[in-house]
Amino acid sequence: MTEQQLEMAVQTHSSAFIDWMKHSDANADGRDLPYSDFQMHYTYVKNRGWHMRKKGHAIGRLPVAVPRQGEHFYLRSLLTVKQDARCYRDLYTVNGIYYATPSATC
Repeated sequence: MTEQQLEMAVQTHSSAFIDWMKHSDANADGRDLPYSDFQMHYTYVKNRGWHMRKKGHAIGRLPVAVPRQGEHFYLRSLLTVKQDARCYRDLYTVNGIYYATPSATC
């Protein structure tokens, strides 16, 4: 999938993950949190996106991924440590070096 195709998918489809990147791009609050911790402080409403929780915190959940799932496993691993990702390029960049796949990034 090319970067243009990814950008088109981001613009036309919505999910909690894609809306997390959109929220990070539009707002400075929450950028210091990786996706796994972001869910503790924010709540996701499908048609409205992410909003800060009014009371307390909740345990964020990520789908289970095992190493035999390949790239899915590495993407999930990145989401537990990578902060301030505003697009896939940010997610796949470490120390200023861009990697094409999640496994190469890890």
